[in-house]
Amino acid sequence: MRYTLQINTGSFIRPSALRGDSLDKFRRCLDALDVERVIFGWSPERAVNEAIISALTDKGVEKYIWLPVFSEVRDLPGAEPLLPIRGGNDRPMRVCDGETFDFVCPSSKANLEAAVATFDMLTAALPIDGAFIDRIRYASAAHSASALYGCWCDRCRARCESAGIDAGRIEALAAEGLDPFVPDRLESGRCRFADADVDALFAVKRRTVLEAVDFLREALGRRGAKLGIDTFAPVVSDFVGQDSFELARRADFIKPMMYLRTYAPAGVSFELDALGSAVAGRLRELWGVCPGGTEAFERQTQWLNGVRGNAAPGIDVNRIDGICDATPEYALDLIARSESARCASVVLSWDVLRMEDGMIDRIAARHHSVS
Repeated sequence: MRYTLQINTGSFIRPSALRGDSLDKFRRCLDALDVERVIFGWSPERAVNEAIISALTDKGVEKYIWLPVFSEVRDLPGAEPLLPIRGGNDRPMRVCDGETFDFVCPSSKANLEAAVATFDMLTAALPIDGAFIDRIRYASAAHSASALYGCWCDRCRARCESAGIDAGRIEALAAEGLDPFVPDRLESGRCRFADADVDALFAVKRRTVLEAVDFLREALGRRGAKLGIDTFAPVVSDFVGQDSFELARRADFIKPMMYLRTYAPAGVSFELDALGSAVAGRLRELWGVCPGGTEAFERQTQWLNGVRGNAAPGIDVNRIDGICDATPEYALDLIARSESARCASVVLSWDVLRMEDGMIDRIAARHHSVS
């Protein structure tokens, strides 16, 4: 098993100074594990990025800059906001200090160009191997039930109408909360709905995200950058417009966020609770297992890894009071299940700098015992 290390160096709002003890922990991970790549960001502080790159010199480790796309960028020049279907603004989510989950319009070319410009700003003259694109999705039900309808600006509404969707009827459905989103069946991991307009709406959202990924893949590829993609776990990814199957085809690797001990955005239980008991119960019936359990982890990972063999499950290993309570036993169990699913790599997420020393020691001991 190889490892990807993910490091949170702060945000655009609150860049973080990388302390000496943090760098020591990072180097400890590099020395203890077979590290394939490092994801770091998205602090704009050049000294922080240079310090991380310096620690990787001569290590043979790929360097991916962590790049948010449709969130964290609302206040960038020229950003086009997301317009909720019922008007106004969905409540912003602020979980960790300095980080927001305010989304912009996913169909906007200006927003995609802003993401590329941000990549250029973060990586100017730095030896980077790839971009790890995050927030390449719509807002989830954790914002509000209406967030599942996506953006309803004139451009997005027109995209729906061109797909044969009755926009007026969809607007009326938006008053019914989560009831329209109970899936009828699964097809290749994608939710299908008995209501034709809702079914077509989800297809439009998936297509919009894939078009955005295609744009970024081409633009970043011209810069010599490989592409990694952060995705929701397959059981909930469709609700934010992410087609796990097709995203895997387009990336050098994908990191499904299989966060079973995180109660915050992308945490599986957190997102299932936001979707409501009717949707979550139906997903349990369709997948045949508890969607937030370890058996579901292995089943989804095995299914997704069969696409291209490039799925590296994201395992939440940091501890944050009130948000994530990962333990060494939990992490070791999911690493073993990833091996059973024939994954070549896992991502120690989402911030190895907040990982307890005991966690590092236990993972390293396992790594050396099976090497």
